[in-house]
Amino acid sequence: TVSGNANFYGGVWAKDGFTCGASDVAEIVSAKTYEAGSVVCISKNGQDEYELCSQAYAANVAGVVSENPGLLLNGETGDGLKLALSGRVYVKVTNENGPIQKGDALVSSSKAGFAMKGETAKVLRSMLIGKALEEFNGQEGEILILID
Repeated sequence: TVSGNANFYGGVWAKDGFTCGASDVAEIVSAKTYEAGSVVCISKNGQDEYELCSQAYAANVAGVVSENPGLLLNGETGDGLKLALSGRVYVKVTNENGPIQKGDALVSSSKAGFAMKGETAKVLRSMLIGKALEEFNGQEGEILILID
C-alpha cells in the first residue's frame, strides 16, 4: 500500500489491471490554464496551443478541461492544461440551442468555454465534444458527459 505519490522509472505491469477513483483519461498539453469543465479549441495562432472555444459548432474543438483525471498522460511536463481525452467528465453547458437530454451530442457554443446541444443534422465528427449523461434545463451550468 502506498499513501501519497509513487514514482516509477521504467515499465509498470499489473496482472489484474489498475483501479482509480476518477473516470477520465487526460493529457497535459502546453496551454494557458482554464477552469475545469471549459471547452477548448485548437488555436490557429501557434503549434500545440489551445484556447477557449467561442464559436458554435467549431470544427477545431479539442475537448474539455479535466479537474481530476484518473489517468494523466504526459505528466512530467509539469504545469499545463489537463485535456480530457476519453471517459466521463463534467463540462460547462448553456441552453443556447435548447434543453439538453441524455444522449444528446454536445458541440461548442458561441459562449466562450461552454458546450451546447448540437442539432443532429449539423454535427460532424470533428465538432463532437461528447454525449450528455444528464439532462439540463437551466441557463448555464455543468453536466456529466461521455467523451469517446
